[in-house]
Amino acid sequence: MKLSFCCLLRANCLVLWLPLTLAASFLCENLHAAAATDTTKDKPAASVVVAGPQQVKPLQVGDKVPDMTFQMMNYPSPTARLSDFKGKLVILDFWATWCTTCIGHFPENERLQKEFGDKIQILLVNASNTGDKQEKIESFLAKQRSIHGKNLSLPIVVSDTMANNYFPHKFIPHYAWIGEDGNVMAITAPGDVNDKNIQAVLVGKAVDMFTKDDKKIVDDFSTPFLVKDVGLINDLQTFSIFTGKLNMDLPVQINKMDADARLCMGTRMFNTPLISYFSTAYPEMNPIPYNRLIVNVSDSLLNRDLTDFQQSRVFCYEFITKKGQPLDVVLHKYLREDLSRTFHCHGYVENRTVTCYVISGIAAKIAAGKKKDPDSTAPGELMLSDFLNKVNYNWKTPIVSDITMPDRAINKIRVPEKVDDFAALKRNLNLAGYDITADKRSLPYFVIADN
Repeated sequence: MKLSFCCLLRANCLVLWLPLTLAASFLCENLHAAAATDTTKDKPAASVVVAGPQQVKPLQVGDKVPDMTFQMMNYPSPTARLSDFKGKLVILDFWATWCTTCIGHFPENERLQKEFGDKIQILLVNASNTGDKQEKIESFLAKQRSIHGKNLSLPIVVSDTMANNYFPHKFIPHYAWIGEDGNVMAITAPGDVNDKNIQAVLVGKAVDMFTKDDKKIVDDFSTPFLVKDVGLINDLQTFSIFTGKLNMDLPVQINKMDADARLCMGTRMFNTPLISYFSTAYPEMNPIPYNRLIVNVSDSLLNRDLTDFQQSRVFCYEFITKKGQPLDVVLHKYLREDLSRTFHCHGYVENRTVTCYVISGIAAKIAAGKKKDPDSTAPGELMLSDFLNKVNYNWKTPIVSDITMPDRAINKIRVPEKVDDFAALKRNLNLAGYDITADKRSLPYFVIADN
């Protein structure tokens, strides 16, 4: 049996149709099977984590944190003790080189470190069970330096076991806040690591932060996650269920595959927006931008779930089958059926003739205005494909392109500050060597409608 863990992020493990406001903060898997294939049998989660020959009791908010010794990189000395940072708010950021979500938060963490200076210390903690060796981390840092043109400024803890055992977790990013007195102040997901909460902690104000506790997500598929009576599992053929949210904040998906990793025996999706379930069940939805989504459902609450991403509910879903099925059958056919049964709606692609904006350009004009360094992008400028994604997320009128040249061969474009400001849009495109006109086109729309 093999387990496949996915962060619910469109650009990574599983393509999911998500709003830009949500896509920046999802979880990567930080279990022992993530860095290398593990074909062992499922193991129940333990309440006491073993570190070498001695047992370590996981710490809770309010507990005193032992004075741990860290192996360091990106730091003046090869080792550091937690007590070296006494008098500061210490934030341990658990990460891995393969966790794109973790890496995506580094710039914000660097900004916070610079803003609060000596009052705080953010440590990037790379645990030994991530599979990252020091050489791999060094290679990662070199790659980041070549991409961003500067060194990562935050200190890195490598080959960690102690901090990982004191603050056990299933998924990363994972943050442990340690106060100036050395006590655990909070255990959070990325969303709570912000200016407001840090400032409140530093001045001694009470802060109501979400306590991240994902240890309940077990990878033991021998018992359905939501069924306590084990007797029901003795002759289980097929099982599926939707529920409300779990107390763990952010979305994640776990797939259970057979020993050959060919057939899916089950899937679990936690704290996932309804629109993301539709994008999984209907892969044809993913290439269609947000301003070409049409929701025609009579249930006002479901309508909000599918259109208002700030107010939408999240759901958990589980499917288990005794006889394995191809993964696409489970995630497409069966999930579609369960969505239809549970929420009484379905999706489909429909071509509609509409007025849209069409971007065009003359190759010679583009080449004449081309920058010497095609890989350098000024702040606010985007490649054409990224530009289209951004404006089609915010603008009401669909925008398409007639340009067939690859992104690397064309100029970057600045996004207008105001949404639906056509004059600014046209001006910015003209500066980059393009033109834009209104036209009627037959475009694919994705429709979600009542059954």
